[in-house]
Amino acid sequence: MPLPQDDGPMRPTVAKMVHQTLDEMTPTERRIAHILLASYPMVGLETVAAFAERARTSGPSILRFITKVGFKSYAAFQRALREELKERLESPLARYDGVMASDTPLPDDSGRDTLARFGDALAANIRRAFDTLSRDEYEAVIALLTDSKHALHILGGRFSRTTASYLHMYLRELRPIVHLIDGPTSTWPDQRLDVSKHDTLIVYDFRRYQPDVIRFAEQMARQGVTLVLITDIWNSQITAHAHHVLSVPVEVPSAFDSGVAGLAMTEALVAGVVDRLGSRGKRRIERLEKLRTASGEE
Repeated sequence: MPLPQDDGPMRPTVAKMVHQTLDEMTPTERRIAHILLASYPMVGLETVAAFAERARTSGPSILRFITKVGFKSYAAFQRALREELKERLESPLARYDGVMASDTPLPDDSGRDTLARFGDALAANIRRAFDTLSRDEYEAVIALLTDSKHALHILGGRFSRTTASYLHMYLRELRPIVHLIDGPTSTWPDQRLDVSKHDTLIVYDFRRYQPDVIRFAEQMARQGVTLVLITDIWNSQITAHAHHVLSVPVEVPSAFDSGVAGLAMTEALVAGVVDRLGSRGKRRIERLEKLRTASGEE
Protein backbone atom coordinates (compact mmCIF):
# COMPACT_ATOMS: atom_id res chain seq x y z
CA MET A 1 0.00 0.00 0.00
CA PRO A 2 1.41 3.47 -0.82
CA LEU A 3 2.61 5.75 1.93
CA PRO A 4 0.23 8.48 3.10
CA GLN A 5 0.23 11.57 0.97
CA ASP A 6 2.77 14.28 1.68
CA ASP A 7 3.80 17.39 -0.16
CA GLY A 8 7.35 16.36 -1.04
CA PRO A 9 8.61 16.67 -4.60
CA MET A 10 8.80 12.89 -5.05
CA ARG A 11 5.10 12.32 -4.29
CA PRO A 12 3.50 10.25 -7.08
CA THR A 13 0.35 11.41 -8.79
CA VAL A 14 -3.02 10.36 -7.43
CA ALA A 15 -3.62 8.32 -10.60
CA LYS A 16 -0.38 6.42 -10.09
CA MET A 17 -1.23 5.79 -6.43
CA VAL A 18 -4.61 4.40 -7.54
CA HIS A 19 -2.98 2.11 -10.13
CA GLN A 20 -0.48 0.85 -7.54
CA THR A 21 -3.30 -0.07 -5.15
CA LEU A 22 -5.78 -1.67 -7.57
CA ASP A 23 -4.85 -5.24 -6.69
CA GLU A 24 -5.69 -4.58 -3.03
CA MET A 25 -9.12 -3.08 -3.71
CA THR A 26 -12.56 -4.56 -3.22
CA PRO A 27 -14.95 -4.64 -6.20
CA THR A 28 -16.63 -1.45 -4.92
CA GLU A 29 -13.29 0.31 -4.58
CA ARG A 30 -12.29 -0.77 -8.09
CA ARG A 31 -15.52 0.74 -9.42
CA ILE A 32 -14.69 3.99 -7.62
CA ALA A 33 -11.18 3.88 -9.11
CA HIS A 34 -12.61 3.40 -12.60
CA ILE A 35 -14.96 6.38 -12.17
CA LEU A 36 -12.10 8.56 -10.92
CA LEU A 37 -9.71 7.60 -13.73
CA ALA A 38 -12.38 7.94 -16.42
CA SER A 39 -12.98 11.61 -15.51
CA TYR A 40 -9.61 12.36 -13.99
CA PRO A 41 -9.06 14.54 -12.06
CA MET A 42 -12.32 16.51 -12.11
CA VAL A 43 -14.58 13.95 -10.43
CA GLY A 44 -12.22 13.88 -7.46
CA LEU A 45 -12.69 17.61 -7.01
CA GLU A 46 -16.41 17.18 -6.40
CA THR A 47 -17.94 16.71 -2.95
CA VAL A 48 -17.88 13.30 -1.32
CA ALA A 49 -21.63 13.02 -1.91
CA ALA A 50 -21.36 13.88 -5.63
CA PHE A 51 -18.44 11.48 -6.11
CA ALA A 52 -20.39 8.73 -4.33
CA GLU A 53 -23.44 9.33 -6.54
CA ARG A 54 -21.32 9.00 -9.70
CA ALA A 55 -19.83 5.74 -8.42
CA ARG A 56 -23.22 4.42 -7.24
CA THR A 57 -21.89 3.93 -3.73
CA SER A 58 -21.87 5.60 -0.31
CA GLY A 59 -19.84 8.44 1.15
CA PRO A 60 -18.08 6.14 3.64
CA SER A 61 -17.01 3.90 0.73
CA ILE A 62 -15.41 6.91 -0.97
CA LEU A 63 -13.55 7.77 2.22
CA ARG A 64 -12.34 4.18 2.64
CA PHE A 65 -11.15 4.30 -0.97
CA ILE A 66 -9.06 7.44 -0.54
CA THR A 67 -7.60 6.03 2.69
CA LYS A 68 -6.58 2.84 0.90
CA VAL A 69 -4.98 4.89 -1.88
CA GLY A 70 -2.86 6.62 0.77
CA PHE A 71 -4.53 9.85 1.90
CA LYS A 72 -5.31 10.83 5.48
CA SER A 73 -8.38 12.85 4.54
CA TYR A 74 -10.60 13.82 1.60
CA ALA A 75 -9.21 17.36 1.91
CA ALA A 76 -5.64 16.07 1.43
CA PHE A 77 -6.81 14.01 -1.55
CA GLN A 78 -8.35 17.10 -3.16
CA ARG A 79 -5.31 19.28 -2.42
CA ALA A 80 -3.15 16.78 -4.29
CA LEU A 81 -5.53 16.80 -7.27
CA ARG A 82 -5.63 20.62 -7.39
CA GLU A 83 -1.84 20.80 -7.34
CA GLU A 84 -1.66 18.24 -10.15
CA LEU A 85 -4.20 20.19 -12.19
CA LYS A 86 -2.20 23.38 -11.75
CA GLU A 87 1.00 21.66 -12.87
CA ARG A 88 -0.68 19.88 -15.80
CA LEU A 89 -2.01 23.13 -17.24
CA GLU A 90 1.16 25.14 -16.74
CA SER A 91 2.30 26.85 -19.94
CA PRO A 92 5.90 27.47 -21.06
CA LEU A 93 5.34 31.17 -20.26
CA ALA A 94 4.31 30.35 -16.69
CA ARG A 95 7.31 28.06 -16.30
CA TYR A 96 9.55 30.80 -17.67
CA ASP A 97 8.23 33.13 -14.97
CA GLY A 98 8.95 30.40 -12.43
CA VAL A 99 12.55 30.12 -13.55
CA MET A 100 12.93 33.90 -13.34
CA ALA A 101 11.48 33.97 -9.81
CA SER A 102 13.40 30.97 -8.47
CA ASP A 103 16.12 31.19 -5.86
CA THR A 104 18.59 29.73 -8.36
CA PRO A 105 20.15 32.57 -10.35
CA LEU A 106 19.86 32.56 -14.09
CA PRO A 107 23.07 31.48 -15.84
CA ASP A 108 25.80 33.98 -16.52
CA ASP A 109 27.18 34.50 -19.99
CA SER A 110 29.49 31.49 -19.72
CA GLY A 111 26.51 29.15 -19.40
CA ARG A 112 28.38 27.17 -16.77
CA ASP A 113 25.66 27.35 -14.10
CA THR A 114 23.02 26.28 -16.59
CA LEU A 115 25.07 23.34 -17.79
CA ALA A 116 25.63 21.89 -14.31
CA ARG A 117 22.10 22.50 -13.07
CA PHE A 118 20.45 21.27 -16.25
CA GLY A 119 22.67 18.20 -16.54
CA ASP A 120 21.88 17.21 -12.96
CA ALA A 121 18.15 17.60 -13.62
CA LEU A 122 18.28 15.44 -16.75
CA ALA A 123 20.23 12.70 -14.99
CA ALA A 124 17.83 12.79 -12.02
CA ASN A 125 14.81 12.52 -14.31
CA ILE A 126 16.18 9.43 -16.04
CA ARG A 127 17.09 7.80 -12.74
CA ARG A 128 13.68 8.56 -11.24
CA ALA A 129 11.86 7.23 -14.33
CA PHE A 130 13.69 3.92 -14.11
CA ASP A 131 13.50 3.63 -10.31
CA THR A 132 9.72 4.11 -10.24
CA LEU A 133 8.93 1.90 -13.24
CA SER A 134 7.11 -1.31 -12.37
CA ARG A 135 9.12 -4.24 -13.71
CA ASP A 136 5.90 -6.17 -14.33
CA GLU A 137 4.53 -3.26 -16.37
CA TYR A 138 7.76 -3.03 -18.36
CA GLU A 139 7.80 -6.76 -19.12
CA ALA A 140 4.13 -6.68 -20.14
CA VAL A 141 4.83 -3.89 -22.63
CA ILE A 142 7.86 -5.75 -24.02
CA ALA A 143 5.65 -8.80 -24.57
CA LEU A 144 3.27 -6.67 -26.66
CA LEU A 145 6.10 -5.11 -28.67
CA THR A 146 7.55 -8.52 -29.54
CA ASP A 147 4.23 -10.10 -30.55
CA SER A 148 4.94 -10.02 -34.28
CA LYS A 149 1.62 -11.66 -35.19
CA HIS A 150 -0.26 -8.47 -34.45
CA ALA A 151 0.26 -4.91 -35.67
CA LEU A 152 1.81 -2.08 -33.69
CA HIS A 153 0.64 1.50 -34.20
CA ILE A 154 2.69 4.40 -32.82
CA LEU A 155 1.50 7.98 -32.28
CA GLY A 156 3.08 11.09 -30.80
CA GLY A 157 2.10 14.71 -30.27
CA ARG A 158 3.53 18.01 -31.42
CA PHE A 159 6.93 17.46 -29.80
CA SER A 160 6.75 13.79 -28.82
CA ARG A 161 6.17 12.68 -32.43
CA THR A 162 9.98 12.84 -32.75
CA THR A 163 10.34 10.19 -30.04
CA ALA A 164 7.46 8.20 -31.53
CA SER A 165 9.25 8.23 -34.89
CA TYR A 166 12.46 7.09 -33.18
CA LEU A 167 10.65 4.09 -31.67
CA HIS A 168 9.03 3.32 -35.02
CA MET A 169 12.35 3.26 -36.90
CA TYR A 170 13.92 0.79 -34.49
CA LEU A 171 10.93 -1.51 -34.12
CA ARG A 172 10.42 -1.63 -37.88
CA GLU A 173 13.90 -3.13 -38.19
CA LEU A 174 13.29 -5.66 -35.43
CA ARG A 175 9.78 -6.93 -36.24
CA PRO A 176 7.08 -6.73 -38.94
CA ILE A 177 3.81 -4.77 -39.07
CA VAL A 178 4.81 -1.52 -37.36
CA HIS A 179 2.92 1.62 -38.39
CA LEU A 180 3.62 5.27 -37.52
CA ILE A 181 0.50 7.43 -37.28
CA ASP A 182 1.73 10.56 -39.04
CA GLY A 183 0.66 13.30 -41.38
CA PRO A 184 -2.34 15.67 -41.09
CA THR A 185 -4.93 14.67 -38.51
CA SER A 186 -7.51 14.57 -41.31
CA THR A 187 -5.79 11.39 -42.56
CA TRP A 188 -5.73 9.63 -39.18
CA PRO A 189 -9.16 7.99 -39.62
CA ASP A 190 -7.78 6.26 -42.74
CA GLN A 191 -5.18 4.56 -40.56
CA ARG A 192 -7.90 3.11 -38.31
CA LEU A 193 -9.56 1.36 -41.24
CA ASP A 194 -7.75 -1.98 -40.93
CA VAL A 195 -7.11 -1.92 -37.19
CA SER A 196 -7.79 -5.19 -35.36
CA LYS A 197 -8.75 -5.61 -31.73
CA HIS A 198 -5.57 -7.66 -31.38
CA ASP A 199 -3.39 -4.67 -32.33
CA THR A 200 -1.45 -2.44 -29.94
CA LEU A 201 -1.24 1.37 -29.94
CA ILE A 202 1.79 3.03 -28.36
CA VAL A 203 0.89 6.68 -27.73
CA TYR A 204 3.00 9.54 -26.37
CA ASP A 205 1.10 12.40 -24.71
CA PHE A 206 2.66 15.00 -22.42
CA ARG A 207 1.41 18.21 -20.85
CA ARG A 208 -0.21 20.36 -22.42
CA TYR A 209 -2.04 17.29 -23.62
CA GLN A 210 -3.22 17.31 -27.25
CA PRO A 211 -6.95 16.94 -27.89
CA ASP A 212 -6.41 15.29 -31.29
CA VAL A 213 -4.03 12.69 -29.81
CA ILE A 214 -6.41 12.02 -26.92
CA ARG A 215 -9.38 11.70 -29.28
CA PHE A 216 -7.53 9.26 -31.56
CA ALA A 217 -6.43 7.12 -28.60
CA GLU A 218 -10.00 7.02 -27.28
CA GLN A 219 -11.29 5.96 -30.70
CA MET A 220 -8.67 3.22 -30.96
CA ALA A 221 -9.58 2.03 -27.47
CA ARG A 222 -13.21 1.73 -28.58
CA GLN A 223 -12.00 -0.48 -31.45
CA GLY A 224 -10.56 -2.82 -28.83
CA VAL A 225 -6.82 -2.28 -29.29
CA THR A 226 -4.41 -2.66 -26.39
CA LEU A 227 -3.26 0.82 -25.46
CA VAL A 228 0.19 1.63 -24.05
CA LEU A 229 0.62 5.24 -22.87
CA ILE A 230 3.94 7.00 -22.35
CA THR A 231 3.26 10.24 -20.49
CA ASP A 232 4.49 12.57 -17.76
CA ILE A 233 4.02 12.09 -14.03
CA TRP A 234 0.72 14.02 -14.06
CA ASN A 235 -0.76 11.59 -16.58
CA SER A 236 -2.65 12.37 -19.77
CA GLN A 237 -6.38 11.66 -19.59
CA ILE A 238 -5.63 8.78 -21.97
CA THR A 239 -4.71 6.97 -18.73
CA ALA A 240 -8.39 6.16 -18.30
CA HIS A 241 -8.28 3.99 -21.45
CA ALA A 242 -4.72 2.66 -21.22
CA HIS A 243 -3.87 -0.94 -20.36
CA HIS A 244 -0.29 0.04 -19.51
CA VAL A 245 1.09 3.43 -18.43
CA LEU A 246 4.78 4.39 -18.38
CA SER A 247 5.20 7.74 -16.60
CA VAL A 248 8.38 9.82 -16.74
CA PRO A 249 9.45 13.12 -15.11
CA VAL A 250 9.74 16.09 -17.46
CA GLU A 251 10.53 19.06 -15.20
CA VAL A 252 13.88 20.80 -15.60
CA PRO A 253 15.12 24.33 -14.74
CA SER A 254 13.83 25.75 -18.02
CA ALA A 255 10.73 27.30 -19.53
CA PHE A 256 10.19 24.05 -21.44
CA ASP A 257 9.72 20.48 -20.29
CA SER A 258 12.38 17.91 -21.13
CA GLY A 259 11.84 14.89 -23.37
CA VAL A 260 15.04 13.15 -22.27
CA ALA A 261 13.42 10.75 -19.78
CA GLY A 262 10.80 9.85 -22.40
CA LEU A 263 13.55 9.13 -24.91
CA ALA A 264 15.45 7.07 -22.33
CA MET A 265 12.29 5.05 -21.63
CA THR A 266 11.89 4.52 -25.37
CA GLU A 267 15.45 3.24 -25.67
CA ALA A 268 14.83 0.94 -22.70
CA LEU A 269 11.85 -0.50 -24.57
CA VAL A 270 13.98 -1.07 -27.66
CA ALA A 271 16.66 -2.76 -25.52
CA GLY A 272 14.00 -5.02 -24.03
CA VAL A 273 12.71 -5.94 -27.48
CA VAL A 274 16.22 -6.80 -28.68
CA ASP A 275 16.79 -8.96 -25.60
CA ARG A 276 13.41 -10.73 -25.89
CA LEU A 277 13.64 -11.39 -29.64
CA GLY A 278 17.19 -12.73 -29.45
CA SER A 279 18.15 -14.61 -32.61
CA ARG A 280 14.83 -13.77 -34.31
CA GLY A 281 15.67 -10.09 -34.24
CA LYS A 282 19.23 -10.74 -35.33
CA ARG A 283 18.12 -12.76 -38.36
CA ARG A 284 15.74 -10.00 -39.42
CA ILE A 285 18.47 -7.36 -39.21
CA GLU A 286 20.82 -9.63 -41.17
CA ARG A 287 18.21 -9.84 -43.95
CA LEU A 288 17.78 -6.09 -43.84
CA GLU A 289 21.53 -5.51 -44.15
CA LYS A 290 21.65 -7.77 -47.22
CA LEU A 291 18.80 -5.83 -48.81
CA ARG A 292 20.57 -2.55 -48.11
CA THR A 293 23.83 -3.85 -49.53
CA ALA A 294 22.08 -5.13 -52.66
CA SER A 295 20.48 -1.72 -53.21
CA GLY A 296 23.75 0.14 -52.76
CA GLU A 297 22.85 1.51 -49.32
CA GLU A 298 25.53 1.71 -46.66
